[in-house]
Amino acid sequence: MCPKGIARVQNLISSEPKTPPPVIVGIGASAGGLEALTQLIQGLDVPLGAGIVVVQHVSPDHRSLLRDLLARETKLNVVEIEHLQEVQPNHIHITPANANVELVDGRLHLTAPAAESHPKPSVDLFFKSLARYSAERAIAVVLSGTGSDGSEGCRVTKNAGGKVLVQQPDSAKYSGMPLSALERCSVDYCLPSRELGQLLNTLVAEVAKAPAAAPVSLSRDESLDELLDLVLKQTNSDFRDYKDATLYRRIARRVASCGKANIDDYIHYAKETPDELIRLQKDILISVTAFFRDETAFEELKKVISQILSRKREGDELRVWVPGCATGEEIYSIGMVLADLLGQDIRKYNVQLYATDVDTDALRVARAGQFSAASLEALPINMVERYFDPVGEQYEIKKFIRDMIIFARQDLVVDPPFMRQDLISCRNVMIYFKADLQNRILTTFHYALAPKGVLFLGKSESVFYKEELFDTLSKDSKLYIRKETSSIAVPGLYPKFRAVNKLPKAKAQEQKDFFQVVLEKTALASFLPNAIIYNDAFVVHYIHGDCSAITAISAGRPSFDLNCLLRKELQNQLQSLTRRAASSGGLVHGQAKKVSVGRGHYSVELFVTRLSSEGLGNIFLLGFNKVADRKKQP
Repeated sequence: MCPKGIARVQNLISSEPKTPPPVIVGIGASAGGLEALTQLIQGLDVPLGAGIVVVQHVSPDHRSLLRDLLARETKLNVVEIEHLQEVQPNHIHITPANANVELVDGRLHLTAPAAESHPKPSVDLFFKSLARYSAERAIAVVLSGTGSDGSEGCRVTKNAGGKVLVQQPDSAKYSGMPLSALERCSVDYCLPSRELGQLLNTLVAEVAKAPAAAPVSLSRDESLDELLDLVLKQTNSDFRDYKDATLYRRIARRVASCGKANIDDYIHYAKETPDELIRLQKDILISVTAFFRDETAFEELKKVISQILSRKREGDELRVWVPGCATGEEIYSIGMVLADLLGQDIRKYNVQLYATDVDTDALRVARAGQFSAASLEALPINMVERYFDPVGEQYEIKKFIRDMIIFARQDLVVDPPFMRQDLISCRNVMIYFKADLQNRILTTFHYALAPKGVLFLGKSESVFYKEELFDTLSKDSKLYIRKETSSIAVPGLYPKFRAVNKLPKAKAQEQKDFFQVVLEKTALASFLPNAIIYNDAFVVHYIHGDCSAITAISAGRPSFDLNCLLRKELQNQLQSLTRRAASSGGLVHGQAKKVSVGRGHYSVELFVTRLSSEGLGNIFLLGFNKVADRKKQP
């Protein structure tokens, strides 16, 4: 293979280069931050070639001495920020007490924080503004501190293409902020503060030299295909039908971060360092989201949901699926819309909300349902009070909304869909897919929607490739309704995925003798209860024994979605038990539930345990005990 990679990408840059924004380093810190800041700036070169903005939590009632203290430790200019001041190279700009700071067009805007906001100043607020302005030339650094401020801003910075550096938690006086940032996003470097300072010298120079524009008119080649196959085998994420421009931009960034000269050297490095393939996967995945993103479209969606509810009666199912849910803001926004529309009557309906994503780290954040104050800044105060509980420096979505939602890992490219959906909201996901994959995904959505089901897409998306399957409800808000026509193809696992992603048989499995096989089969038949094995997308993999007591096949298209197969009385409990089993990793039991069959009824107690399954995500076993069996008299 001929050398490719960064050099090739740079040759494909647009002929009209943009003027790149300056390299700016944002540093967030809280308790214990002075010591960490001091160690970091002592390692900085003079001149550095970038401006630094320090956002340190300080008491709003006292003048900060941070500028004077840091000025003793460096030859860089240390100044306290004044309103509308420009960020200057080789300057360290200190945020004054009792003020938030945002970067707008290269100038630092100071604003008074809301009285109830905490902490002050907001690291998240500045990091988000830094990401908007500097994008791939932004560097966010999180140092010692309690709480979680900065973690959301790190995620936004990373998604914008910037670098994220975090102080190694065990070297921090207070590890809360570093740990939260590590949990919230895939960071580029995690080192003690002194080493972060030394690293910044090299990193600033690398970022300053990097091209600002994105590659265009790219062609697929053997090197790219080989790398994507490696990612698929390591992570079960198939990116081969993503647009080339997206792939090259993200891959080029990883090639540069690893200090490799071209894509072939990077592939060799990735083969020897499988964790790098996971880092590349997380860089390719797009997890940009917000509460009620595109307010006008959400107002239209609210009207559509009202129309869907007008066709429902008490006790009916209401099913909503958000594929590509990222950290959960979209599904929680829809949950709040439902709560607004139904009020106390929401408990009279069987509301089932499904949120799926291929990024397990994003799903972990979504399941927790905790968000920073900066994440909620666009929401009305009364909505925050109605649907969130303050938990330390975070805000947690109310339990009754969290209990309506099942979060599951699912890859739209290869995994079966959730069925009979009244609404599917998949926004700003398909824009990264090639036409063929968009075609297949739209067919999948049509197949998964119930009659008169609605599809909600992002601003730059449409049903162009499958107009025969959908009618338009709102062109501007990207709302479409399912046409009553058969889907052209039944979606499912795609053959090319299965061909690449075969799981190798373990040598021990190949060497089993006859008696071992007989023993295992006998033990399975004798000791394993009647049970169903399924994954965290609720797709059934295997049924052992007679499970007719808890399952029923409804009329219509057959489905391997366990939520569809399970008897109606048990569906809500399945969701709760699965969530608890995923969290605890152990066996969890539910309370006995009465199941009606014909003129009789009996009580069933469900239990779920998570099985360990290498490379397949969460796999669960659902079993049951038949507690009672009584028949009504004729």
